[in-house]
Amino acid sequence: MQHDIHRRTLLLLSTGGTCITLTILAIYLVLFGNLLQASNVSIIPVIDLIIYQVVFEIGLGTLPNVLLCELFPTELKGFVGVINVTFDGTIGLTVSVLYKVFVDNLGSYTIYFIFATSCFLAFLMVFIWVPETKGKTYNEIEALLIGKNLNSLNEEVSTDEMDSREI
Repeated sequence: MQHDIHRRTLLLLSTGGTCITLTILAIYLVLFGNLLQASNVSIIPVIDLIIYQVVFEIGLGTLPNVLLCELFPTELKGFVGVINVTFDGTIGLTVSVLYKVFVDNLGSYTIYFIFATSCFLAFLMVFIWVPETKGKTYNEIEALLIGKNLNSLNEEVSTDEMDSREI
């Protein structure tokens, strides 16, 4: 018996899982952040971050590149890849620079609530707009994205072919 996990399902698990783990970490920091000393560090945030890393990598860490290859035509893949890498680098730099500013001015938990909120928004986006692409051709994916019924397209094509043969 083969268990076939679909890409959309992995993205939903990943975005939902990262949202939950980041929320747990933020709540932990709200409750215990001021009490933490170097001598009494808890294992809870460590376990939470390990779970976060696992759920991030099963979907958000890898699948955007897979979807990039499936959702765009060959002539656009390079251009879209450049946009993706540039955006990823810009966000990484911004987070690295602003992390200390947020921690110093708003508390360490604030940044994790912001991350959790962005993961929740990503969950909603995947749930509402991202189609399942596994096992589909580019034309089938394109039809899904623009909302066309592929069966009616095939009927039109066969009707046109039949009309041209009758002449």
